[in-house]
Amino acid sequence: RLVHLVGNADHNTFENNRFLGVVTTNTSSDRALVFSPGGTTDNHNVFRNNYLKDGSDGIWLNGNTVTSGYEIGTVVENNRFENQYRRTINLAWQNASVIAGNRIVSNTSYSSYYAIVAFYCDGPHRIGGNIFNLNNGLGAIVVENCTATPAARGLVANNFIQVGGTLQVSGIFLFNSLYQNIYFNRVLVNSPNMNSQSFSLSNGSNIRLFNNIGFNATNGRVLFSNSASNIEASNHNNLYTQGSVLVEPIS
Repeated sequence: RLVHLVGNADHNTFENNRFLGVVTTNTSSDRALVFSPGGTTDNHNVFRNNYLKDGSDGIWLNGNTVTSGYEIGTVVENNRFENQYRRTINLAWQNASVIAGNRIVSNTSYSSYYAIVAFYCDGPHRIGGNIFNLNNGLGAIVVENCTATPAARGLVANNFIQVGGTLQVSGIFLFNSLYQNIYFNRVLVNSPNMNSQSFSLSNGSNIRLFNNIGFNATNGRVLFSNSASNIEASNHNNLYTQGSVLVEPIS
């Protein structure tokens, strides 16, 4: 590890640094470039305009699993990430976190790789304006168990995503998350796996899909939703596939 945040390490800003890890196939947090363990709360930490290369994870931050102990004020913006093995940005137990304006390039061989994972990131979190060029793995953005409110919704917007490889991939994957806005994203999937999709929605509700472009360049679908109740509203989306199924299930 190059940076280890622990014990109420608050109000730290990391700007214009080069964090150079090692090429690894190890998924341990010991090989993460920046790490914060669970059980403590480290608030208002900012990572801006840095270059992060290699390692198991680029930035891996865990708050306290008790809701009152979620970390606040976490910002990861305008960084460049290259070739992390397991995850690039992994935030867990956060409130109103911001991941914006980052460029992520990955050639990982890890079959369970995701670029950005927001796990129990509640409130009006924002994942926006990020650029992804991923040649392998399972997808670009995961929003899992993230709960917002009608007045303060989560936002995934203005991301430019290209994800390839041969696995079942999802450009943007929402699981068990509430009151999320998915706006103005551009998602290109070019995995030949027929179960790949630009957008995947499971076990959530009150999700809004507006003004997105989803393109599956092979024979997979563009949108998968395991329940009609996932989507609260959807309009002005441009969806296209080279395959025979655009949206599944069709109902």
